[in-house]
Amino acid sequence: AYEKYTPNAEIIAQLDENFTPNHEILLFGGTWCEDTQRLLPQFYKVVDAMVTPPKTKMVFVNLNKESGEGIEKNYSIELVPTFIVLKDGKEIGRVIETVKESIEADLAAILMR
Repeated sequence: AYEKYTPNAEIIAQLDENFTPNHEILLFGGTWCEDTQRLLPQFYKVVDAMVTPPKTKMVFVNLNKESGEGIEKNYSIELVPTFIVLKDGKEIGRVIETVKESIEADLAAILMR
């Protein structure tokens, strides 16, 4: 899935312009989840295409959406994957389970709000 995905270069440029050191992505996923298996490689292809990728923390959960850390409770995780964009530690938006356009476009839309 990683090799087959081609991110939109114009949107990658927007992400590079708008992600700052104050931004972070918190990603919740499950190895058992088909949506995670599809979107995670696409997300990493996007991050690899960026000049300065955002800080990212990945948390894997089980079928009950539990990580063992308890961090998922702070973010009310119900579906995976969930990509949460944080700025200065506060949530500014999330992509849940599926994308509207593409992972890079949906992340860019969050940053443009």
